[in-house]
Amino acid sequence: MTIAVIVIISILALCLVVGLSLASFSGNELKEFFDKNMASPSSSYMTALEFAKLLNDYYFGGRINIAVDDTKTDTGAYFPALKRITLSSKVSGSASVSALTVCAHEFGHAYQHHKTPDKLNRNYKFSKLVKVLGVFVLPLLVVSILLLVFSQTTIGIIIASMTLLIFLTALAFKISIIKIEKEASAYALELLSQTKILNENELKVGKKLLKLALQTYIGDFFRAMLFWTMLVPKTKIFN
Repeated sequence: MTIAVIVIISILALCLVVGLSLASFSGNELKEFFDKNMASPSSSYMTALEFAKLLNDYYFGGRINIAVDDTKTDTGAYFPALKRITLSSKVSGSASVSALTVCAHEFGHAYQHHKTPDKLNRNYKFSKLVKVLGVFVLPLLVVSILLLVFSQTTIGIIIASMTLLIFLTALAFKISIIKIEKEASAYALELLSQTKILNENELKVGKKLLKLALQTYIGDFFRAMLFWTMLVPKTKIFN
């Protein structure tokens, strides 16, 4: 076995270990860090809802609709078609670094939509395509296996290749989500920095929160890619 082969195998093994780690534990690390920094208010004592109104007025001229979802989850969401940001009641009423970072991230998506509206629209259409294609994966896989069993090799390989192509399309969609979330987080950091809502140490916490949140999307990509190993938590590959 040549040195080059050993190096390639070692790199692939390392990638597999990193992928399995992110797929299995990224969400746990985020929740632990998020909860820790949700416990006490930031130095500004401004709630996430107040911060949302400030960002909306200063950067968007009040054009973003802000709503509060009556849930106790740690979430927020941006709806491009409605130009609406929704914060959970738990986040909206909190003045913590975690809550302010969630708010900034959703406004990062709003800024994305304002700056390059086609990007989120294309991603939405991509998600619909992947969802439709996902309906055909299992039937195509079953048909390809049956054809191969009954010696219809050429047709079986063609249909199996179609199944693989759909799977790769779903992975490509996961990658597009990662890119969108990474960009939104970069905008969020700009908003947190420009508004000086957080002090220097709190800004570092916000940056780490955004990094950990991005890792959950990367982890979801690896969960989808490595589902066949049966070593990672389940995920919705075509959703």
